[in-house]
Amino acid sequence: MQTNKFVPLTNKKIPTMVSYSNELNSHVIGDKARLTGLQGKTTVFNFKPLLGKGDKEFSKDKKFWCHLAPTEHQSKKIVTYTAKEASKFFLQELLKNIEVPEQVLIGEPAIRDQAWKVNFRKHVREIFKELEFSTQPIFFPEPFAVFQYYRHEFSQKSPKSEIVLVIDIGGGTFNSCIIKTTDDGYLSRGGGTNIPLGLQAEMCGGMAIDRGLLEIVISKSKKQGVVWKDDPIKRAEKEGSPAFLIIEDAKIKISDKIGEWAKLSDDQSNIQVDLHFEQNELHPDNDIDVSLTGESLKAVIRDLWRRKYGNILLNTVNEAKEKLKKLDFNFEIIDKVIVAGGSSKLPFMKEEIKTVLMTMVKPDDIFIAPYLGRAVAYGLAFEGLEQISKNPSLSTNKIVPCLLNELYLSFKKDRRSPVSMPKIKYGGKYLQNGHLISEPFIIDDYVLEYEFEMPFETNDKVFYYFSDKPLDDTDYLPLNIDGLVKSRFQLTC
Repeated sequence: MQTNKFVPLTNKKIPTMVSYSNELNSHVIGDKARLTGLQGKTTVFNFKPLLGKGDKEFSKDKKFWCHLAPTEHQSKKIVTYTAKEASKFFLQELLKNIEVPEQVLIGEPAIRDQAWKVNFRKHVREIFKELEFSTQPIFFPEPFAVFQYYRHEFSQKSPKSEIVLVIDIGGGTFNSCIIKTTDDGYLSRGGGTNIPLGLQAEMCGGMAIDRGLLEIVISKSKKQGVVWKDDPIKRAEKEGSPAFLIIEDAKIKISDKIGEWAKLSDDQSNIQVDLHFEQNELHPDNDIDVSLTGESLKAVIRDLWRRKYGNILLNTVNEAKEKLKKLDFNFEIIDKVIVAGGSSKLPFMKEEIKTVLMTMVKPDDIFIAPYLGRAVAYGLAFEGLEQISKNPSLSTNKIVPCLLNELYLSFKKDRRSPVSMPKIKYGGKYLQNGHLISEPFIIDDYVLEYEFEMPFETNDKVFYYFSDKPLDDTDYLPLNIDGLVKSRFQLTC
């Protein structure tokens, strides 16, 4: 973070997509990559979800590809990439000719799966190291970044504490949470409200809309007499097919034509986009020509709201209410709803949110981020400036929220023995190097259960140490300086 320095974020750098330009003889990102993809020359997109998967999915599976210029011996050359390679290409191009700042804030997707979070952070650090960045990233919850974007860019600070619902609809996930601000309208930096409340995250974002539209395309094609011997959805997902990009492009065009203010009761059948799939993009032998209408998109959106999105929002509100009750705070009204993410421009959004939340929110208090995909990036920049200008002490009498990014645990048999790492199992998977928690800001009043395999036999006393870095026997600074000794040791986080 450097004072008053922003990396320009333009539409040319959105979406998170990579391709290869034979004219420039280099990788390109964003809008240029998307245009190449629509021509069937790349599928290097939607790789971000794989950053939280296992090492195989992240750095070994080559599921993304680009066309390179024909050579003397090959009429068509395809190169394949892993999610790790795609991420590195994107960052290299994004930060080309940009001075790497002293500190980098990374938006962390609001995923509940602890193993996913551990992998995401590990893999991002791995990318930074291999790109030889001189800094390691600090992770910041994306819902908080969305709030910072809204507060700095479009809103004055409220003179009272507010309940804010953040909805982030990306390509892969639909995320929602409640934020309770401080009395002067800022993010809380301590206590039970310094975390996203009622956090929900499910894999039903923009790609779920695309899949629903593709199913309509297939259904219409079958009515035209087209017969598949294989699964056309799997064919669309395979290497070499731009089918989902073609569908997504149609979705965006239809959404723009319908507009933000259209009502569900309006007839949208007059809005139409024609789609063309060349042979082998969707069918092995035939070209496919069909049309999608505004009613097609409306049907898919309404289905997802009824089956998925509505329940996600209700679960967020109900969980947040239970959390805040423990802090002696009750709410029946949501002061603001902020909708962001690459799929936030879908039509009927305000009406569907109002239908789900009914008396809890007013339509005028539902804010749709005006720039596709920018909210998190801008919010992170504003958070960086805030930290620079205030540099607040974030310490509390608990584990320091927002200041620590990791928490590690180790043991000593006695005070003179070296530090030993336990084997820690969480959610059926072993954590590495005594890694206990990857997100301390979520642990207030949370109970996380782990299975421990101690590195030595224990009696009724045990020495244990916390650190915000991996511990070894030569270089660590324990947070609990005296190495607390517990009888009948039981650790609850």
